[in-house]
Amino acid sequence: MAVEPVMWLDGHFVSAETQELIRAQSYGAYTSFRVEGGAVRGLDLHLSRLSKWAVDLFGADIDRDVVKQGLAQSVGGHEQAWIKINLFSDQITPRTPEAVVRPGVLISVTPAPAPLEAGLRCVGLVHERYRPEIKHVATFDLIHARREARTQGYDDVVLIDRFGRLTEGGTWNLGFVQGDTVIWPEGAMLDGVAQILIKQGLADMGVEQRHEEVDLDALGFMDAAFACNSATPCAGLASINDTRFAGAPDLLAKVEAAWRSHPPHAIVRAP
Repeated sequence: MAVEPVMWLDGHFVSAETQELIRAQSYGAYTSFRVEGGAVRGLDLHLSRLSKWAVDLFGADIDRDVVKQGLAQSVGGHEQAWIKINLFSDQITPRTPEAVVRPGVLISVTPAPAPLEAGLRCVGLVHERYRPEIKHVATFDLIHARREARTQGYDDVVLIDRFGRLTEGGTWNLGFVQGDTVIWPEGAMLDGVAQILIKQGLADMGVEQRHEEVDLDALGFMDAAFACNSATPCAGLASINDTRFAGAPDLLAKVEAAWRSHPPHAIVRAP
């Protein structure tokens, strides 16, 4: 069944023309994920971080049971789809930033996007996202950075912090392979759900992992680099700046297998 874009807001369906949707873009956070066979990998992780961000940004928690019910209503009978859950409030404005309020929960359902393709050619950009540990709605800088990369002949960007450390991609987590080891870069970044699932899966498989600072000079010692997010379990990068990666197909296959080792959780109505 084809996915018709729908949006659900705090208990009822809304159209894209409503004022609430415009307000949802100015201040807030979101999480997004793929629906596979009516189920979601890492669903509890997605809801847990929404709960934390609601308290951090709005001062009040969400009602997870209500959100689960909204998910069940929104997904309906769709076996495959893409879900985006936004937290927002029109009571928090430039003149009332201190307001404490339970955020509105906006659930959007659209056709699932294709995963990122392997072989991305990336360019390093010195840039640090504001509050990088939160997946917030301020994405102007990331979209513009990707736009600039593509006008220069690259596919995407890798962010570099003020200390020269590579941290993450614009909309994905970054990992490396060195020999039989998966290396996760150190620095301020979003702790992505896909990355969390991969780390857990690799640990269960007995694959060695470590965290370390990775700068541009260290890239020459890496056999591979990869991107991962909820749309893309693992996509090997072709290059970052002038450094091309030889590749490590066997270990990258284990990275994707680690993600797939977590069964999707069915979306069901809360009792």
